[in-house]
Formats: sequence, structure tokens, C-alpha cells
Amino acid sequence: MRQGTESMSTDPVSTHVKFALVTTGGTIAGLKTDAFHYQSAELKGQALADRLGLGGSGVGSDLPSDVGSDSRTDITWEVHSPYAIGSQNLTWNEMFTLRELLIQLNADATVHGVLVTHGTDTMEDMLFFLSLTLPELSKPIVFTGSMLTSDSAHSDAQNNVADSVRLLVAASSIAARGVDGQRVPMKDVPKLFGLVMNGKFTPASQVQKRSTSGVDAFENLSVKSATHSINNLIPYLNQGGSFSGLVSSSQKPIDVKITLPNYTAAQLNEQLQQFTLEVVYCTPNLREGSIKARIESLSPNGSNPSSNYSHITLIIAAPGNGNIPSRFIPELKALMLQGVRVVRASRISQSQLGKGGELTGLEDFTQPLVLNDSHGASQGAAQSAAPESMEPNTAVGSKHYHEAHGLSLNQVVVMETCRFLMINS
Repeated sequence: MRQGTESMSTDPVSTHVKFALVTTGGTIAGLKTDAFHYQSAELKGQALADRLGLGGSGVGSDLPSDVGSDSRTDITWEVHSPYAIGSQNLTWNEMFTLRELLIQLNADATVHGVLVTHGTDTMEDMLFFLSLTLPELSKPIVFTGSMLTSDSAHSDAQNNVADSVRLLVAASSIAARGVDGQRVPMKDVPKLFGLVMNGKFTPASQVQKRSTSGVDAFENLSVKSATHSINNLIPYLNQGGSFSGLVSSSQKPIDVKITLPNYTAAQLNEQLQQFTLEVVYCTPNLREGSIKARIESLSPNGSNPSSNYSHITLIIAAPGNGNIPSRFIPELKALMLQGVRVVRASRISQSQLGKGGELTGLEDFTQPLVLNDSHGASQGAAQSAAPESMEPNTAVGSKHYHEAHGLSLNQVVVMETCRFLMINS
């Protein structure tokens, strides 16, 4: 009997997905004005989608994907442009606007993934804010940007967008084709959330801008294992890898979620008017007594010792590993007695505050950075003791001094503002 083999079909398997493109401005949406200058946020919405070769709403694009050599993915793009700014102009209004849109897109069952183009200047601020406050994701959300405008001769914009789309396709198409022949429900699709730039993916909570020049501005040198090559990550997802497996809890700056109301712009502005956050950089020029004078200048009562400053958070950006100069310790203790929340951080942009290190003189009052503690003691409690009598672990001291372990300075600012909005909502 003649034996033969049955030929197998090798026709590509076609799948269809709909992605949302959210444009917010930045260099990626900018245009050159001359050889050395450009104007950011010139292109928005459909104009930027066309520039980047993504097509637009209702337009399908046929993109070979990396999820398998025998598969192709047809993509329909739904374009949104909630605002268009240079990201140095980012305020909490834009942060809440984008958050609300992403919540809506996350809940839209017809959208399989989201690509957000954003300026690089405040990419870290936005992504850390969203990592703290977005609800559980049901689909991959990828941010990207560029260090050069899309009309520059050697722009990184097109490559960053192409890598972002490849990653979205790899994650979202798993629902259609399955893993190892097993169909995967959409709820189990890898919940990728982070930044794609220069051929690498970094989870949202780990993003930090490290340089103002070069396309590798977001290389995370301190947490190498948190940055993943796109070319390695796509096969990982194809084999059924999960996003949760990319970042261990020990690598996350802070493993917490903050629930915030859906403020209107007016409500948000009203809340923030009640909050004062001061960042003080400790330099050799900063004189003894200047921190206390700065805080007192914010109060209508000036240096009145009975003044209560419980609405003020003071972030001390100190040298090295947050090493606060000893000349400021007495005035910081005095300010804490008047209700000021003092948070120790490092002024080094490429570092995060670590535990231990050089003694500051405030160790007896150290508390972890938490979200649900009282912002300050009552005014009566603040008046009940003088700076000289402040003892370790008094109610005032233990509630008002915190160390921002594992957080960059920008992340501390975002964290403290979110904390205020949460406990005062």
C-alpha cells in the first residue's frame, strides 16, 4: 500500500482588531521650524495618524504581525484627540482628562487595544499617575513618543509607533488565535501597560526619562530587568506569557491603587486650591532658616507659632540618597509641629530613595509613605508642644515625617498630590 502525507494549508490566518489612537501632542506631533528648532503639538488626531502611516477611523490597515509567520492582522483605527500640548505644559486637568478617556476606552468591548502618543517631558508623571489610579485593565494600553519630530531626517517617531503597533497586535490577537491551540478569553489577554520607545517596553510604574538627548532617553539603568526588548517580548507573549510576570512586586516603586472621583475641571481646580505642595532643593546656597521662612510666607499669619500648616506638604529634595543637611533638621521638626507633612526624597533625577544610608537626625520619626494616614494633627495638638520638647514617635512627629523609598522625585510629587485628592474627596 502506498503511503503518503496529507498536505497542510499554509494560507495566512487573518484576524481583525480595532485599536484606539489617542493623540495628546508632544514632540512626536511637532514640526520643524528650522535646522535647530521645532514647534511641538502641531499635528493632532487624524493629521498625526496620517503622518505616522496609521490610517484613521474606519480605515483598515493590513499589517504583518510578529505573532506567527502565518498570520496577518487587519487593523481599524479609532482616533481621539482630547488635547494637544507640549507636555511641559501638562497640568492636572489634562491628566484627569486623559485618565477619563482611557477608562472609557478600557470599558469599550469593541476596542482591543489603545495607543497613546505623548510628549516625553512629562511621560513619567503621566504614566505613574495612571499606574496609581486606573482601574483594572481589560486590554493592552501602550504609550509612545519621540525625541525627534516626525518630519526630522532621522526621526525615531515612525519606529516607535511601528514597535507599539507590533506589541499591541501581539497582545490583542492572542484572544483571536489562542495560545498553543487553546482559545484565550479577552479578559485573559496580557494587560500590557507602559511605554514603547527605542525598541524597548517599560512598564508604566518604572518609566523615567534619563536624558534630554538621544533616542535612548528612557533607558532604565537602575532596573534593567524592568525594561524589555520588543523583539524578545513579542515571542514571550506569543507563548502565553503574562504582563504580571514582567515586573515583580519588588521592582514596583509602590504596589498600590488609588481610587479618585471623576472630578470636573472646576471641582479639580477647587480641590487643588486647598493643597500646597512645595519642593525644596537642598543646595549649598540654601541658608539655615530659609525653609521655615518659605513655608511661613505661604500663611496669612506669617511666623505666628499658632499657625496651622496641615494643608502643606513639603518635599525635601536632598543630595545623594536624600541626605538632609543637618542645619535644616531643627526647622523641619518645628514645621512638623505646626502640621506640615515632610517627605524626604532624593534630588538626583536618575535615582530613587533607598532605605538606610547616612543618618539624618529624623530617624526616630520615620514612617513609610502611606495613603490613608491623617494629613495632620489638630491645631490644638500642634500648639501643645514646642520644638524643643518634640520626642520620638509623638503623634505629630510620627504622622508628619515620611520617606519616599523607591520613588523618584517626580513620582513623589504625583503620589502626594493623589494622596491629598483621595483623602479629601
